[in-house]
Amino acid sequence: MSRGSFSELNEDVIANILLYLAPKDIISLRLTNKTAYLASKYRVVWYEALGNRTREEKILGFPYDRDAMSTADLESASVFPQALLCEPTGLTQPPKVPSLK
Repeated sequence: MSRGSFSELNEDVIANILLYLAPKDIISLRLTNKTAYLASKYRVVWYEALGNRTREEKILGFPYDRDAMSTADLESASVFPQALLCEPTGLTQPPKVPSLK
């Protein structure tokens, strides 16, 4: 019996796997191959990661509209939770945090 390889999975399958991972694990996994990298760019991956992170950190009443945030902002807010803890100042977007590049 032949076993499949992770690298044989398509982007959608990998994106679904990423929905269950912590942000640092998503970043680690996307370094493994191009398909994982492309799957990590799906908006839903970071939308869910931020939702999970705010629940884990017990941040109630997230002060920004996740629906209006860009994928890059969702990723940054998921990876850098200290940006979530800033006192809202009437902004509609989260404060800028360091780039992941």
